[in-house]
Amino acid sequence: MLLLFVLVFIQQPVENEFFTPNEISVNDTVREELREKYENRTPEEWGQNVEGVRTRFKNDGQEIALTLDACSGEYDEDLIHFLQKNEIPATLFLSGVWLQNHTQVAADLAADPLFEIANHGLNHRPCSLTGKSALDIEGTKNFDEAFEEIYRNSEYIKEVTAAETKFYRSGTAFYDEVCTALSEDMDHVVAGYTIDGDGGADFSSHDVKQKLLSADSGDIILLHMNQPESSTYEGVEKAIPELIKAGFSFVTLSERALY
Repeated sequence: MLLLFVLVFIQQPVENEFFTPNEISVNDTVREELREKYENRTPEEWGQNVEGVRTRFKNDGQEIALTLDACSGEYDEDLIHFLQKNEIPATLFLSGVWLQNHTQVAADLAADPLFEIANHGLNHRPCSLTGKSALDIEGTKNFDEAFEEIYRNSEYIKEVTAAETKFYRSGTAFYDEVCTALSEDMDHVVAGYTIDGDGGADFSSHDVKQKLLSADSGDIILLHMNQPESSTYEGVEKAIPELIKAGFSFVTLSERALY
């Protein structure tokens, strides 16, 4: 009996570990048109600054763009409330795995004119057509997975928040150049960053502050809004008044042209 149990247990199918919102359907016409264009292309680049990734914007004076990633996990309410209290705009990149646990929060943020909602991928995966991984996170393996990572999350965000996303940043911000072209064809500009502001929410408050104070006009700063136990909020709280005193203002990504 024990042997039979072991054999039956081993033969059980492994469930898909990735999140898929059941209510979101895919436009098959759009998918097949893009499949014809991209499925058989062979990527030659891999990284955070491949062809098609925009890392700066054309500033009008002393301007910085704050971007906050919600990868998975929790919600840094203190960080968001600080931005709201000080009327600091930001672009918020929401993943599907974060969104499914914070639907009301996401809807409230989307209703706040300070914030722009952007696409951080359905399952927060690096965007690859060949299954490359980054930072120990499994990337998309083929055209279909890359397409759904972008498309389904944009539709999921729209379903929850009514926001139409214009920008995409993959989980880990790693891509191949075929994925960046695919994203552009799906009306999502690939938004990289100039400054890693919090080291994946691992930096000390001092280091976060120093990173932000090193910004130049036109820089895009990457931060995280999903780890309230981190020092991101404290570092931002210390840096923002000094940046304002130095003459900087803040914009969302859609307010300026990225390059």
